[in-house]
Amino acid sequence: MMREDKLLIKLTNLPNEIVKAFAKSVHIIVRLARELAPVDTGRLRASIFARTTNSTVEIGSNLHYAPYVEFGHNPVILPVRAKALRFRIRGVGWVFAKRVEQGRSGKSAQWVRVNGKIAKPFLVPAAQQGLPLIVEEIRKAIKGVLEQ
Repeated sequence: MMREDKLLIKLTNLPNEIVKAFAKSVHIIVRLARELAPVDTGRLRASIFARTTNSTVEIGSNLHYAPYVEFGHNPVILPVRAKALRFRIRGVGWVFAKRVEQGRSGKSAQWVRVNGKIAKPFLVPAAQQGLPLIVEEIRKAIKGVLEQ
C-alpha cells in the first residue's frame, strides 16, 4: 500500500513539473527565433514574445510586417499612388525607383522562394529546432518526478 501512495503523490505532482518544463522550453524557442530573425533595425527581433495561458502557448511578434517576413510576400514592389517609389538607403540617401525587386543576394539575404513569393522564416525553423529540446525537457521532468 505504501508504494501505491508514493506513486499517487508522484503522479499528482507530474502535471506541475511538466508545465514548468514546457514553460522553460518555450523560452528556448523564443531565444532561437530571436537568433534566426532577420535584422535591419532590430525591431522584429525585439518584438518576439511568448504568451502562455492554462492550455495554450503563443509565440510570435506583434509587428504588422512580421507575417510577411515569415510567410512571404511578392518580391516586386510597385508604386500605387505615385509615379515612383521613394525610400532611404543608409549611407546613400533618398532613392527613387519605378519598381523594386527584393530577394536578390545580399549581405543578409537568406530568402526562401515559395510559389513566387519570398520569405525569411524565423519562427517555424525555431520551433523545428526547438522541438527536440522541448521533448528532452519534458522527459527530464517526468523522469525527475518518478525518481523522487
